[in-house]
Amino acid sequence: MKKQLTLLLFILTFGAFGQANFSNSGGNWSFTQDFNTLITSSSATWTDNSTITGIYAQRTGTGTTIVANDGASNAGALYSYGTSTATERAIGSVGSGGAAAGNFSIGLRLTNNTGSPISSITVSYTGEQWRNSAAAAQTVAFSYITSNTAFSSVALTPSSALPTGYTAQAALDFTSPITGGTAGALNGNLAANRVAISSVINFTSPLPAGGEIILRWYDPDHTGSDHGLSIDDLTVSAGINTSPSLTVSPATINGLTYLENNGPSAGVSYSLSGLNLTPLANNITVTAPANFEVATSQNGSYADNLNVAYTGGTLFATQIFVRLKSGLAVGNYGGSGITVSNSGGGAASANVTVNGSVSNGLACGNATDIATVRATIPAQQTYTGSAGVTITGSITGIFGANKFYVQDATGGIAVFFTNVVTTNGLALGDVVRLTGTTARFNGESEIITLTCISKVSSGMVPAPTVFDSNNPLTNIALNDFLSANEGKLIKIVSANIQSTGTFVASTNYTVISCNNQGGTEIRIDATATNLIGTTIPTVTQDITGLVGRFINATGTDKLQLFPSLTTDLTNSANTCSVSGGCGLTTFTDDPNKLDVFNWNIEWLGHPTNGPSQSGTNDITQITNASNIIKDVKADVYMLQEICQYNPSNPADVTTAFGTILKALNDTYGANTFSGECSSAYSTSVADANPQRVCIIYKNSVVTKIYSKPMFENFTPATYPPTGTPSQFWASGRKPFKFLAKVNINNQTDTVLFVGLHAKSGSDLTSYNRRKYDVRAMYDTLQAEFPTRKTIVLGDLNDDVDKSIATGQISSYAPFLYTNPDETVIAGTRPSAFWNPISKTLSDANCASTASFPDYIDHQIISNEFYDNGVTGIKYSLASVSSFRPVVSNYSTTTSDHYPTVSRFEFGTACPQNLTLVDPTDSFSSGTQLKQASAVNGRIVATNMITGTANATFQAKSIELNAGFKADNGVIFKAEIGGCN
Repeated sequence: MKKQLTLLLFILTFGAFGQANFSNSGGNWSFTQDFNTLITSSSATWTDNSTITGIYAQRTGTGTTIVANDGASNAGALYSYGTSTATERAIGSVGSGGAAAGNFSIGLRLTNNTGSPISSITVSYTGEQWRNSAAAAQTVAFSYITSNTAFSSVALTPSSALPTGYTAQAALDFTSPITGGTAGALNGNLAANRVAISSVINFTSPLPAGGEIILRWYDPDHTGSDHGLSIDDLTVSAGINTSPSLTVSPATINGLTYLENNGPSAGVSYSLSGLNLTPLANNITVTAPANFEVATSQNGSYADNLNVAYTGGTLFATQIFVRLKSGLAVGNYGGSGITVSNSGGGAASANVTVNGSVSNGLACGNATDIATVRATIPAQQTYTGSAGVTITGSITGIFGANKFYVQDATGGIAVFFTNVVTTNGLALGDVVRLTGTTARFNGESEIITLTCISKVSSGMVPAPTVFDSNNPLTNIALNDFLSANEGKLIKIVSANIQSTGTFVASTNYTVISCNNQGGTEIRIDATATNLIGTTIPTVTQDITGLVGRFINATGTDKLQLFPSLTTDLTNSANTCSVSGGCGLTTFTDDPNKLDVFNWNIEWLGHPTNGPSQSGTNDITQITNASNIIKDVKADVYMLQEICQYNPSNPADVTTAFGTILKALNDTYGANTFSGECSSAYSTSVADANPQRVCIIYKNSVVTKIYSKPMFENFTPATYPPTGTPSQFWASGRKPFKFLAKVNINNQTDTVLFVGLHAKSGSDLTSYNRRKYDVRAMYDTLQAEFPTRKTIVLGDLNDDVDKSIATGQISSYAPFLYTNPDETVIAGTRPSAFWNPISKTLSDANCASTASFPDYIDHQIISNEFYDNGVTGIKYSLASVSSFRPVVSNYSTTTSDHYPTVSRFEFGTACPQNLTLVDPTDSFSSGTQLKQASAVNGRIVATNMITGTANATFQAKSIELNAGFKADNGVIFKAEIGGCN
């Protein structure tokens, strides 16, 4: 759906090249900024480190200005927030999908000019909300980074949620205090609209004199419209301690475990640092307690104790690894009072508490293999099953504090329990045994409500099961592979992500594998913080993730892949086009053929529905759609879900439809294209901007004869699927008939285009409605247009290999099967009268939407286009394709559907006499059809047919004269027939 977007990204950094420093007042070092020198009216050019000394503002968009505002504006911009022209200001931003805005980073950079190392800083500021978007609560997340020397540049990276090297500090996050209600401006200076925030940051290693700090506030593109959030009254105070001190982080290490006779445990590290140590150069002694040992690297030499050297009175952060010794008996080790001691340098000892265990693997009782457990969980949206189910396996994925995936040799499954990850110190590769209750949540199989969990040992993450698009499995396409490996860690080798831009939390992205091996979608979970905000790869990838499943109340049932780390996406050694064999990323029109294009443009122009990043008034979506359509330059565009249209003036540029027409005619010349929309639309919900089926056509190629909805002014007396006659044909969204004369190079023919936007839904009721509607359309076309060349095209809301409704034959079966009453998916095909030319895309497991694995945007043509002896215009064999526009964040800015395009051509004139001679007309491979007139035509052949050729000659008379040769092994037919 369409959402007003606001995005606030704050990165505060301190003192580039010394221009922002701490000030000393009575021995207290601090930095303050109230932002009150910002503009109070109009707008101005923003200049880093000049508009306000030490302050930087960068964005992913192209804009360069800051705008004074009181929260009334929802446009994407960098803002100086305040009431009217008051000098009390705050700095903030509203992000958007517009080209000038995008994501924002605002920064202040500070240098440690105190002359002493800094062990901590206190950050205090006021978070102010200047606009309520009526959305739920949204959080601006805080993080920081330090450097012992000056940063080489101020690149604030507004495209990334948590750039490499940053550390999050949740206590300094700012959550919007005002939510819901009515969207509008707020006064951020009022107590109800502001939050005072303060917290201490303790550095793991002291920041030396001359070192620098970058603080960072990050506000992602939240679901729905974003609030207008800002910061004000920032204070940073430096904590300077002149006494010798040692610091460790963390102060407790848990989870040092292994399975009996399989020790030692894996090493886990803590950071050790020191300040003001005496003498200036010496060692810190690290001593492990009984049953533990320490080292300075994960795979280094472990011992009971070791020395760590320091110089200049400072020990910079050093990693110390500790592990549980091998050869220990089953039991628990460490605990309260059992510590690794770090002493020396005149400082008080800093200790790290350690906890570990040796397990026999029998805690929680006897385990059942995961495949057996999964088999007891029915495929439905929600389910709660048996308690007391015990499984054992390795952790293959962790998603936040509450969820992880576990896998054994038979399968994998998700585990969900509040704080289960953090409470038990779980890590990737850990082997756990747990007992809980089987369940499904939104279709995903899970173990919940844990009554027992035991970390058996540390270990390595199992290697993912691989689907190699370059070496496909026999009769197993990608979707079948995912289904067989639900819950497991898998890798897709060679696939392309069908979007550009940056990854957004809680968002799905369509993925197409190479070599026609099918598609799926990846979902960026809200907890996948390493991926959120990173750039979507534009080259072929190898993608690793956990296979999940999503089922909702309306019948959606799809498999998804959950990557969680940036390393889960790597450039593939074998590349393919972005479409992965499922379509084209560019399209060149052929002036000698009829190019036919159908596309559902998802609520185009609707004021409240549509893609989430379509921009205010859908400007981004309309711009993208206009560019795609004019770049394709087809002859016929059949469009669906056009919601802004003026029936009395289709070219009205204040509407989305008129804007697209204008873009075409501005590019190719006035009156090059015309268009109109159907008068029929769904009446199930009152809407001033209903979804319509529309057509745009090139006037030099297509001449309108008439247009009108099918079943116009007709409502059936009864409607068996629901008993509500008004629900016939998608509650009034009836097929749109457009009869036209087609002229290419002065060859003409008449074609009936039938545009569809059928009833949606994979539930049984929706399926039965769609099936009934389609049969009515089929019977009508067969009766009224038995010999008319007809193209049925658009959003069919069903596939043609089988239905999107589980276990059902396609609702378009009358157009697909020999028997129009066929009820069995495996029934005899094809129809004698119709050909679903886009079924090849279904057979290749391609998807025509960004969210589902099915191909539902089809073209079906009547037999008059492809029968032997066809005259006039005919289908250009194998020309149908899915079109995959390369647009940034396509599915969230433009449409959740991909277009389908095909071509038609006029055949050469039917000859009276045809002479075939060698070598001009000889052939050694392929299927060859040679025709002369069926009335009195004559073929005289002296050519040669060799190799693997399959040749058919058709005419009233066929003569094979001296010199003609058909080699042994070829297929040759001479038939009485021919063209007309």
